[in-house]
Amino acid sequence: MFVINNSLKHKSAILSTIRKVIAVPIKHVSYIQGQEPEPKVREYFYYIDHQGMLFLDDSKMKNFTSCFKEKKFLRFFFNQLRLNTTDRYREFPYLSICGKERNFVRCDDYPIVFTHVINKTTKHDKAEAHLAYNHAGDLLTFKFEPAKVIMLPETGRVYHPAPERTGSIG
Repeated sequence: MFVINNSLKHKSAILSTIRKVIAVPIKHVSYIQGQEPEPKVREYFYYIDHQGMLFLDDSKMKNFTSCFKEKKFLRFFFNQLRLNTTDRYREFPYLSICGKERNFVRCDDYPIVFTHVINKTTKHDKAEAHLAYNHAGDLLTFKFEPAKVIMLPETGRVYHPAPERTGSIG
């Protein structure tokens, strides 16, 4: 788990890990969408681009018109998203289980992509900044902690802590 803080030692370790993740080449993987590797279990394959849009992995055109947009579906899908600890399809480092469906996920960088800042009201009626992610609006948010933001100079990408189940960074 990453604990992001302002010390140079921690930032250096995090940047090193980020560099390793984005340097992994994508191999061609053989699969069939909806395949049944065992009775009553189906497998699907998804891709998350650098803007946080979710696509079927084998979609030829990956743009706004072909991504998944239904916010309740996105909330469910991303709330189920975990690191892929199975021995199946290691080229897809994340997995979202939905009943008897295994949804294998690969991504351009990390699966959590923050898209904008929104204000949420706490139970004490205080406004609190949150980062919305993966185009689900206020259905998927993470508390914004500006002091924990880091940037990878090689790519210009900015990172912030994210849900632990997906690797703690987005």
